[in-house]
Amino acid sequence: MIMMGKKFVGEVPFKEIYVHGLVKDSSGNKMSKSKGNIIDPIDLIDGIKLENLIEKRASDLMQPEMAEKIKKNTKKEIKPKNTIENYYKVKKGDTLYSIAKKFNTTIALIKELNGLKSNTIAIGQHLLTN
Repeated sequence: MIMMGKKFVGEVPFKEIYVHGLVKDSSGNKMSKSKGNIIDPIDLIDGIKLENLIEKRASDLMQPEMAEKIKKNTKKEIKPKNTIENYYKVKKGDTLYSIAKKFNTTIALIKELNGLKSNTIAIGQHLLTN
């Protein structure tokens, strides 16, 4: 925004920036473990089964009566591609070509889905395939 303001208007659009730790969910509510509307970043990195995520989000709530609603909303909000079931774990001897062939897709698509810049993959790495 600053660079666009400098380029098109010739001046910085604001002088002060306030940074705070408030993070909101998709409904605009404050994210809180006790409300059951958070996702652990480590779960996103490592992958988590949807059932485990649902159980994790619905436990230790300030309002236990909200557990069923949280479970229902989690199933609706979390897209399957965010869960580990849709990842392929690279095994010894795998290549991008063999993985693409196995899942009837292309190397280019696998690289795009996983942000790969080269054809290098590692044993144990999780790859989205489609």
